[in-house]
Amino acid sequence: MFRSFAAAAVLVFSSMAAMGCGSGLSADDAAIRCDQEKSAKGQLFGKDTYAACLSCFEQCGDTCQAISSSPPTYSCPDDSSSSTTAASSSTGM
Repeated sequence: MFRSFAAAAVLVFSSMAAMGCGSGLSADDAAIRCDQEKSAKGQLFGKDTYAACLSCFEQCGDTCQAISSSPPTYSCPDDSSSSTTAASSSTGM
């Protein structure tokens, strides 16, 4: 009986830990954040920038940071391996 209780406890704990592993936002929550960013930045915020914003918020969640540039870029400060998500420029630069 103790073993089955212990196994159930481990299963519950593992499930809760797995659900909390991702630090990113859901697609819907990321879209809300990026809609707010778009309304604040106006015409600088094109389709590529919106896609970069979504990617950053889905990957990093609340730690995603907007970097002032033209077009705007987004960065995950906790991920130093590939932390910057940039929108491509329509001018080819």
